[in-house]
Amino acid sequence: MKEGESVRKGLDIILSESRRLKNIITEMTLLAKLDSEEDVYKPTTVCLKDLLTETIERVNPMGVKREVTLHCSYEDAQQLKVFADQDKLLQAFINVTTNAIRHANEHIYIHAAIVMGRIELSISDDGSGIEEEVLPYLFYRFLKGKNGDTGLGLAISRAIVERCGGMITAENREEGGALFKLNFPMMTEHQQTA
Repeated sequence: MKEGESVRKGLDIILSESRRLKNIITEMTLLAKLDSEEDVYKPTTVCLKDLLTETIERVNPMGVKREVTLHCSYEDAQQLKVFADQDKLLQAFINVTTNAIRHANEHIYIHAAIVMGRIELSISDDGSGIEEEVLPYLFYRFLKGKNGDTGLGLAISRAIVERCGGMITAENREEGGALFKLNFPMMTEHQQTA
């Protein structure tokens, strides 16, 4: 390798690591703010169909690169509205969906519906599933799977979903792969007029 190539490769590594560290700091800052600051969270009426469309647009390049197809379906699309911070909820959806893409073989299935008076979003993949010993700790901070990045993405997603009054769970599917369920309360009349 020539000296110029070696220097360029070294600079590329430095740049890549700088980006990675910046992402870690950004994620840690967001998580700390979600835990402590009320004014960082600005809820409004959020249409889940629109937010899922944006999520898919953002993660699709990663899916294409990994040859993973995203399938999305809705029931009662007009009623799929939550009272949440749109930007933060988008981040949660992106985190869970990119995690699914990393572990999928070929397909991701996203489905939103009203189930027992609540809005349920399910994101499933056809990968190998979640290691049983990791499953109880999946949403803890700094938990890294075999191919994980910072170990903060799912913890951030949990914090955001809980700020919406929701809940996030994960399990392994019998047919293989993982299933994430994000469950949200229906908007109240007061929230709809606010």
